[in-house]
Amino acid sequence: MTTVHIRAARPQRPVPLLPTRIARSAWLDERRRGIGGSDALAVMGLHHSVSAYEVWADKLNLLPPKAETAPMVWGRLLEPVIASYFAAARNIRIRRAGLFAHPEHNWMRYTPDRLTGDGGILEVKTTSVFNTEDWAHGAIPEAAEAQARHGMAVLDRDHAWIIALIGGQRPVIRRITRDRDLEANLIAIEHSFWHQHVLTRHPPHPDGSSSCAHTLYELYRDVQTGLNVELNDHDLGVLDELSALKEQAKGLRMSIAELENWIKHRLEHAETGTHRGRPVVTWRECHRAEYTVAATRYRQLRVLQREK
Repeated sequence: MTTVHIRAARPQRPVPLLPTRIARSAWLDERRRGIGGSDALAVMGLHHSVSAYEVWADKLNLLPPKAETAPMVWGRLLEPVIASYFAAARNIRIRRAGLFAHPEHNWMRYTPDRLTGDGGILEVKTTSVFNTEDWAHGAIPEAAEAQARHGMAVLDRDHAWIIALIGGQRPVIRRITRDRDLEANLIAIEHSFWHQHVLTRHPPHPDGSSSCAHTLYELYRDVQTGLNVELNDHDLGVLDELSALKEQAKGLRMSIAELENWIKHRLEHAETGTHRGRPVVTWRECHRAEYTVAATRYRQLRVLQREK
């Protein structure tokens, strides 16, 4: 009797696309051929300033080059410093790496901030002091976690480290392990976006973000005089809903102003309104410095949290 030995298939390795040191223009060009970590956030509706519509237009190279914002520049400049702090604080070796593609889903792309010597990846973040609460008590913002999980999927790593420098002074470090169920859901969302929108050139549904509004303006800023578009019944329904919502918003603004004015009327010259000795509202004098507008003085009404 002949014995047949079947060799187990080896896990596929991530596909290296670009080395560590490469011109940023070449990196951006290659990255456009797939969904990167920050793209994944936008596709899932988790990016704070980029919409899925903008990602779609960018992948099809329909938008002009986007200039780096000040937070992006500072994040890039501080990345090596923060990464070095992590290595020293956790006594874990780190190294840079280039751009990789998922071995099965080639459209999934990822450039790790660093690879860690303990078999993980490192995501480096810089954030405002106003976002401190997002990291409190061991919490991890959903966007940071999703980006790390995208990276673990592409590189086949079982855990990820996330370090965030808050307000330029306070570092926080978190560690997450791979979750195959969450990863499968993430891949399904990205797969749908790539195959149903990018490859077909059919845009996703517009959302209400400023990113989407700006993208639409950039795409269609040149008006063709005399050109008409015949709207269908669905479009007319959208127009009717838009008109109704604007009327509601107008009424809400008036109602809000009326309620605010009543409280101001009650406070008169007082700075604080109290109930049973506890502050519940303030109407304080504020000063706005003169920058691009004239300096001015005003009073700001602020409703305080109170026990129900």
